[in-house]
Amino acid sequence: DLDPNYSFAYFCLGTTLASGESVKLLNGQQMSQQQLYIKAIDLDPNYSFAYFCLGTTLASGESVKLLNGQQMSQQQLYIKAIDLDPNYSYAYYNLGTTLTSGSVKLLNGQQMSQQELFIKAIELDPNNSVVYTNLGRILTRGGVVKLLNGQQMSKQELYIKAIDVDPNNSLAYICLGTTLTSGGSVKILNGLQLSELELYIKSIDVDPNNSLAYICLGITLTRGGVVKLLNGQQMSQQELYIKAIDLDPKKSVAYFNLGITLSRGGSVKLLNGQQMSQQELYIKAIDLDPKKSVAYFNLGITLSRGGSVKLLNGQQMSQQQLYIKAIDLDPNYSNAYNNLGAT
Repeated sequence: DLDPNYSFAYFCLGTTLASGESVKLLNGQQMSQQQLYIKAIDLDPNYSFAYFCLGTTLASGESVKLLNGQQMSQQQLYIKAIDLDPNYSYAYYNLGTTLTSGSVKLLNGQQMSQQELFIKAIELDPNNSVVYTNLGRILTRGGVVKLLNGQQMSKQELYIKAIDVDPNNSLAYICLGTTLTSGGSVKILNGLQLSELELYIKSIDVDPNNSLAYICLGITLTRGGVVKLLNGQQMSQQELYIKAIDLDPKKSVAYFNLGITLSRGGSVKLLNGQQMSQQELYIKAIDLDPKKSVAYFNLGITLSRGGSVKLLNGQQMSQQQLYIKAIDLDPNYSNAYNNLGAT
């Protein structure tokens, strides 16, 4: 209010807001977080953090118009932030997250892949746990990457480093668990030896709202198996999947896996009180992930010869059509060919 041209004030005010929130200035003007960052850039076009933070307000594929009329995508905003401050680790990391394949050209002409952007982020901030985790996630099993300091790191070593830097990184415990075979264990940098099951339990302990950790823990159990969490709570495989759905109702795999725990004709009550049959769980899994081949196959198994089922999109499918769809999505699905032949 005292200095309407103070760029930093608009920027700082923007950082106090959550996504979708807005604030009323003393002159009566209502401004969203995005508008505050745009104003900060207008007043100081060399403000690296403002470009970066404006990028975080956008979803993939979105763009925003600056007050000078320039249209900028999320990717372009991160590129601009790097150009203005080449030592800002998070700008490289966030730019990397906008890529799934290929590379991006910085304003200095340098071409960088997703992997190279994550490696650069680590060089600038060797204590960024999230970057180690995501660098590990883009490596293939058995893959190795060389950091800019010359250190070679495997997928497993990257997850171990992520945990060492931040012992509360729930996702890193999950990712490390996925690198182990059944019955395997790994030693983290504090000397603690942890099995796959123990890593998922630890992930839940540091973040009890991590849906994926409950799913992964459920997968390690056999039908009827039970596990004790670090808070002392005993949970069955079925209860773990129910909890995962409660935390994230959009997780297709949780509905599918919960369906597997039921016998034909069985049903289960979710934490929201909804009763769902095995068939309904597979239908929901398909609705959330229409490319999940095995869900069509398993749904087909729930039908008798000549039976049909209506999906949540209104499509009516026979047992035969479900097996055909499973094959269409996975042409190497031998059981689907076998069951289709039996129809």
